[in-house]
Amino acid sequence: MDQIPTLLSSEYQDCHRLLYDDLMMSQKTIGHMHSWALRDGPNVDTIDWNFAQHRDNIHLLKGADTALLSVIDRSEQLSHVFLSVDTRAPDGFVWRETALDGYEATVQRFLQRLCVLMHVSGGQPVRESEFLSSSANAISHQVSCAVD
Repeated sequence: MDQIPTLLSSEYQDCHRLLYDDLMMSQKTIGHMHSWALRDGPNVDTIDWNFAQHRDNIHLLKGADTALLSVIDRSEQLSHVFLSVDTRAPDGFVWRETALDGYEATVQRFLQRLCVLMHVSGGQPVRESEFLSSSANAISHQVSCAVD
């Protein structure tokens, strides 16, 4: 039990590094999000509704939906990593599948670390069977998104 604070600290540091350095590409122009500032609608039972649609969050999330695309567009180095020239594409560029696969792998590593933080710091210690079943469930139901 004495090692739990050390585990939490290590997992937090890894989550922070993965999120801000890797997933947000070390960009200082993308504002850090503070969960305490966001509002949620715990009584909303509409399918596909989430906190990003809450009216009190609109000013906090303005531009967040295109922030990474803007960073890639402004950076020659990131554009070279994520995009390749394709004259058949409407914009003249297509996403590099290897870069997207690498980014998705980083997302999965971040979510695994976050899962540990949530389970270990959320109250009573998690049983191994609970942790492994939730991890396996999260991995088997990976979230994917399309970029237009």
